[in-house]
Amino acid sequence: MLVASCSGGAVAPEKARTMPVADAAGSSLSGEVLDKWLVAAKDAPTRVEASGLVSAWINGTLLIDAIRKNTPLDDPATVDSVIMETAARTVVGQYFADRDQKMPPVADRQVDSVLDIDQARVFQQIVVRIKGKVDSASVMALRARAQAIRKKLEGGADFTAMVKQESDDTAGRTTNGFLPALTAAEMGAKLAPIFELAPNTISPIVASPVSPAFIILRRATRPESRNGIKAWLAPRLARRADSLYMDSVAVAKKIVVAADARLRVRAMAHEPVNLTDGPPFATWDGGSLTPAAVRNATLSLSPMDRFALTDAPDTVITQFLFGLARRDILLPIVVTEPLPTAGVRARYLPAYRRVLDSLRAAVSRLPAKLTSGEAAAMQIDSVLAQRAPFLQLPGALQAVLRAKSPPTLHQPVFDAVARGAVPRWQMVHKDDSSSTNTGKAIKPAPGGAPTPGAAKPPK
Repeated sequence: MLVASCSGGAVAPEKARTMPVADAAGSSLSGEVLDKWLVAAKDAPTRVEASGLVSAWINGTLLIDAIRKNTPLDDPATVDSVIMETAARTVVGQYFADRDQKMPPVADRQVDSVLDIDQARVFQQIVVRIKGKVDSASVMALRARAQAIRKKLEGGADFTAMVKQESDDTAGRTTNGFLPALTAAEMGAKLAPIFELAPNTISPIVASPVSPAFIILRRATRPESRNGIKAWLAPRLARRADSLYMDSVAVAKKIVVAADARLRVRAMAHEPVNLTDGPPFATWDGGSLTPAAVRNATLSLSPMDRFALTDAPDTVITQFLFGLARRDILLPIVVTEPLPTAGVRARYLPAYRRVLDSLRAAVSRLPAKLTSGEAAAMQIDSVLAQRAPFLQLPGALQAVLRAKSPPTLHQPVFDAVARGAVPRWQMVHKDDSSSTNTGKAIKPAPGGAPTPGAAKPPK
């Protein structure tokens, strides 16, 4: 409601296609171009996908403009800004990793409790893979091989011996085919019947969900499951201990989220994620969560996750803000010098410069006669035609570029194009038997790539 009230009334889809959806670096993305991308997509367009495409265009336009103008992108101040968010995640993540290493080992009684509840189960697998061209003949041959293996198992062959003899999973053979423990939810609905297998029972032949392969599974017995349950339980106990620790820190510091913070996060999460002045999003004894910090963290999310914040429930946004506040509170505990430290710079600067070189090379191949916006649109055309990858910006580079040249989104035009593309897509794809509306953003998600070599965000 806030975004709509601040950006004018509704626009007809036909008119929206003649208007600019977004502006960046002196260029505009037309509604016609965004509509073309959405209508040509395999799946029915969604606002999430439309937002991801706009994000990719903004990032590409700003990057191309900066490179063409020889804007310094690896000077010390820019580098520090780019890696700051990654540095914070890295040092906090390492702190908890070191802390988790000091956790007491999982006790036998804890393993027994999990086995008694029977919510996590261990399976052993044999994988047979296609090693050449994937076609109907190779698939039939592979299934025949899998059926021969299963027939031997039915005849009494030892499963572990067959893993060593027949499985094409090299890494799996080192564990005799035993997988980490899984819950029913982790196994997925398609494999639900296999989760219900009795101990020491063999599954039917199933297709691998991740590669051209067939899998035969066996549910481990209770004694065989102990090591798998122990490996499954250890990180969960560590995460619970970490969570309790962080909760105690938050209670001690008395974190208070501002009354309007949730509404402001939803508004900020819309493209173009521009920084707006205002009071802190949260406060605590000795500190506060600034709008700039929230914006940088929001921009570090994938476009799909960022868009999800625009209509997320209060509980989700509160957790997002509490997580940022806890991290800021913890930073002085885990590092004694200002971030990014010299060690962090030394770790990420070479990789960052290599990525910049790759981006500069990609931009140099785009026609110089095109404006930065036109070149960005052309590059996305190539991505959607599967001829090129997205121009993924490392670390917080998109935040740096957007701060130097704030882009603009025309919300009513965006809404109209996203709305109008759906019936147009249905008309174009009415005879497509394979087209479905998954409601997911395009993959790979455009923009927001982590700094090369960056650690994953902490728990």
